[in-house]
Formats: sequence, C-alpha cells, structure tokens
Amino acid sequence: MKLFITRFIFLLLISCCGLSCKNDQNQVNPDLYFKTLKDGSVIWNLANIELAVPNPASITKVEIFANSQALFTLTQPSFSASWNTQGVEDGEYELKAISTNQQGNQQTASIKITVQNTLLSFTVENNHLRSSSGQLEKGWVFISSLSGELLASAEFKNGEKIKLLNPEYTGNSFILSEAYLRNGVSLDIASFQDVQRGQWTLARVDQSPTVIGRLSISFKDSVGIHPYYVSTSGDSRVFYEGGNSILLNLTQSPTRLFIREIDKEINHYDLIEGLIFSEAYKGLFSQLNKPLKTFDTPTLGGAQTVGVRLYGFPSATSFQEFYQLGVFSLNQGSVKIEYPGTYFPVYGSESLFRGNNIRINAFNPTKMYDVAPLKAQVIFENKGKISATVATFGDFDIYVVGWGYNDKRAAFSWVVTGGSGKSEYVKLPDLPPSILGAASVNFNTNNLEFFNVVQLADYEIASDYRSFIQYISRNGYNSPYVFGKGWKEQVFSANGITGGGRNNMTDIPTIKEKLSRR
Repeated sequence: MKLFITRFIFLLLISCCGLSCKNDQNQVNPDLYFKTLKDGSVIWNLANIELAVPNPASITKVEIFANSQALFTLTQPSFSASWNTQGVEDGEYELKAISTNQQGNQQTASIKITVQNTLLSFTVENNHLRSSSGQLEKGWVFISSLSGELLASAEFKNGEKIKLLNPEYTGNSFILSEAYLRNGVSLDIASFQDVQRGQWTLARVDQSPTVIGRLSISFKDSVGIHPYYVSTSGDSRVFYEGGNSILLNLTQSPTRLFIREIDKEINHYDLIEGLIFSEAYKGLFSQLNKPLKTFDTPTLGGAQTVGVRLYGFPSATSFQEFYQLGVFSLNQGSVKIEYPGTYFPVYGSESLFRGNNIRINAFNPTKMYDVAPLKAQVIFENKGKISATVATFGDFDIYVVGWGYNDKRAAFSWVVTGGSGKSEYVKLPDLPPSILGAASVNFNTNNLEFFNVVQLADYEIASDYRSFIQYISRNGYNSPYVFGKGWKEQVFSANGITGGGRNNMTDIPTIKEKLSRR
C-alpha cells in the first residue's frame, strides 16, 4: 500500500511538471497562447497579433475574435496578423483565439486588452476658464513628441469634451502642456515630461474649502491695544484688543473658536465649541486663562529665516477640520512653538526654512515643524534660451525648471516638470499656431530667460514621478497639496550640484505658487 501511494505521488508530480508548471500566464489552454500580447496590454494603431500554436502542421485554422467579433481566420504558420485598431472604439476588449486541428479538435486562448488610439481625452469644467481673480481666459492643451514636435492640440471652452488624436504617432508617451492666456498679453504654460496615453484632468480652478458663512466675534471687555490671534474652521487673523468686531469665514458649522494671546511673558488661550454662523459671539478677554504649552525646536544651523504655521486637528484620522494656532519664527537659532496642550490629538505644520543656499517649504500633518532637507543632486548642462539638459538624483518625486520674461507689454512663463533618477533634455515644445494667433502681442521666445534654479518636491500622494503623473491626471496638476497629506519643496540654484546656490531665494515662487495660478 505504501509503495502504491509513493508511485501515485510520483505520477502526480510528473503530471504537474508536464502540464500546469509550464511558463504561461494568459490563456485558458496552456498549449495555445498569445506571444506578442499579454493580459492587460494597451495597444493602438496597428497591433501585431502572433500566436504560439502547438504542432502547427496539424492545424487547419486559427480564428481570432475581439468581443465575439471575428477579426481573422489564419490558415498558415506563423499564425500572425496585424490588427488596425483605428477601426474600433477605444476601450477594453477580450481577444480570443480558437485553433482547430485536422481531427476537428479545438483549443482556446483568451486575454483582455485595451485599445487606446486617443492620445489624450479630458472634460472641461463649466467654470474652468476663469482665473481666481475673475479674469476670463483662453486655454489650450497640446501634446508634443519627446523632441518637442507638435503632435496634436486643442483650444478648449467651458463644458467641452476633448479628444486629441494623431494616427501617425506610434509612441506610448509624450510631453503634455496646458496653456492659459490672460487678457491677450500674459501666457503661462506648464509642461509635463513622459505622460502616457489616456485621460487627463485640467488644473482645478479653486482647491480651497467652500465657505458656508461667517462668524461675528467681539469682546465686551476690549479696552487695550494688545494683539490676539483668533481662528475658526475656515479663517484666522490677528485681532487687536480695543478694536471693533470681526468676521471670520467658516467652512463648517458648528465650529470651534480658538483665541490666544501674543507676545506676553506667558501667553494664554481659550477654546469655545459649538458656535454657528447665524449667531454673534461676544466673549471676554478675561476668560483666556489657560496657559499654552511650549516646544522649542533644536538649534537650526545655518538658518537665516524659519517660519512655522501651526495647525490643530480635532480628529486623529481625518484632516478635514483644522484650526490655525499661530505663526512662529526664528529666535536665536531655534523656534519656540506654543500650543494648547492635549486639546488637539494631532498637530501639524507648514514650515519655511531659508539658509545654506537652499529654501524649503513643507507641510507635515503630524509634526510641529519639518525643515529637514531633501536628499538630492541636480546637474545642469547646455542651458539655453529655451532648453537645458537636467540630471537629477535623490529621494524626491519631481523636479521643476522654467524660463520666462515680463516686460511692459507681455509676460511669458514656461515651466516643465520631470522625474528623479535620470538625465533628460528639456526644451520648450513647438507652440500651436492658434495660441500665437489669439495673443494681442508677439510672444518672442528669444526673450525667455532661464530662471537659474531647480525646484524639487516630494509628495505623500506619490511614490515616484510615474505615480505623481497618475495622480494629477485624475485630479489636476495643482492637486497634490491635499490638506492632511504631507509635501515638501526645495529650491536650489542651477549652478552645479545641489547647495551651490547664488540666487535670492526670497524672490523665487514656490512650485505650489507656480502650479496654483489657476
């Protein structure tokens, strides 16, 4: 009996080695499979379909179907065909192959693929072409080859659905650019390297929380001129004792009201809960009797400027509701931060560090400050009027470089975003003629000057450049600044490697400022 079981297991192992252990991942029958395509492939234009067919001399035909629609009947080795996908709609398809031998026996293989002949598709929101200042704008999206040659472009209007096509282009990725023209004289272009075919979302017009009302605040014992800091769920400001009542925006109601003293030897605070915008709050400064806790950062070597904006989050798991608790700055090498003890379970911060020829802007939802520099190296070569070679290495997601000019008649800005870990040539893509035709001035690319800095960023919403592009393709390129998700930006001079700065860091817009102009 024991010998029988042993021989049975041996035969079972032989069977496994002969059948199911074959290196095959995409077909029902392991003897027939697609050689040039695999499950999940994305195809466009002419797609080569080649099948691995066992014992091909015995096969009389191989039929290929796409979603049950017959495509080809192949009767000769090598059992391959070219499928012109321009004749079908974009979308997911099941490709099925059925082989029939001389005895009438059949074998089947199937995979799912996606046809993506559209280079880019996007929908324009109804209020998209209006800037945050209320100005009407014109907008374009255009895509270019990696060498900058224009492949397709479209001027878009509010509410439109746009598809960009170029049947002659066979590549999977390209440079994507969004362009906005204001008053016919101010042109801003943001370009992104290595964007893949698919859907895109335009930069959002407004990422700030919706204001639902205002809270009126006054103090019955207001007689002096001492400053206080007040904050609600949607607004904060400095309020001077002895002043009139103030109005603070609310993003939710009921809200908390945080009030704190400023610049006293020991500062106190009060927190009032359950306030709604339909009522006026009248308080007493004398009720501010809770002493603030203090936290001193370590000495920050080389710092010229450090600023910390502190936030309190009532929930340890959600960051939708938050309160600004004060702004603190460098004093004798460190920053003294004041906070209301354990009232908030989580404290976050937006930090600015300037010194050592670098500038760091960061938001950390769970730390009171965060000014640690990114580990990075950036090398520039062949800097020109509209191009440069950029090599980037380090622990960050994206780099941003740019060119621009602003004279009395026109303003032109172009920024380009790429990823870490490679050397690439960046160049202003060829502009669509419709952009230049819509302008009331001549945008002269010969006037463009290199900004002479590189900005790096690391985002909690992304693990690398590819996931960053995937995120903004769904949410818009000014969307990584999600409140409650950390981010860090760092500015370096373009002179050599990181840390070789010679620029006035104060005057350089941050990536957030550049990409939030929408």
